[in-house]
Amino acid sequence: MPVFKTSGCGLELIGKSWIVVDGIAFDSCAIERRLTNSSHITIKNCTFDNDASEGTWNLFVLTNSHYNIIQNNTFIRRGPGATGNEGLDLDNSSYNLIENNTFYGAEHYNVTLEYAGTHHNVFRNNVSHDAHGLFEIIGKSGSYSSPHRNLVEKNLFYHERSHETAT
Repeated sequence: MPVFKTSGCGLELIGKSWIVVDGIAFDSCAIERRLTNSSHITIKNCTFDNDASEGTWNLFVLTNSHYNIIQNNTFIRRGPGATGNEGLDLDNSSYNLIENNTFYGAEHYNVTLEYAGTHHNVFRNNVSHDAHGLFEIIGKSGSYSSPHRNLVEKNLFYHERSHETAT
């Protein structure tokens, strides 16, 4: 597997479509990896590891991105610089398939769904280790409401922490 190390983002696709990223290790990237306003992107067989980055909020973020596949990846948040929150964050993103991924050690939740624009996603056969849980669903008052019509099935949770015991 090729290893990609950078002090920058590592992977940032803005306004792109019909791209496949297969079998790359993104190691010690200082900024979260992103899909923004993108569709029909496949990210598979990759490793996202931030063992040295500081201040990174999430390992991977989809914003206003639809019809993407995130499959067979490993998301690892560890080490003294692992100060962020989530492994994978979907923000106003819909019709995505998140399947057969493994998540380790998010400081908060391993997957976060944000705002009403996050709907009709499928989360299947994922494994979550050492976090507060696999999913967090966030809505905002006012013009925003909670994510809806997302399918969550056959996911496994190991060694999850409660908020009360997290450090």
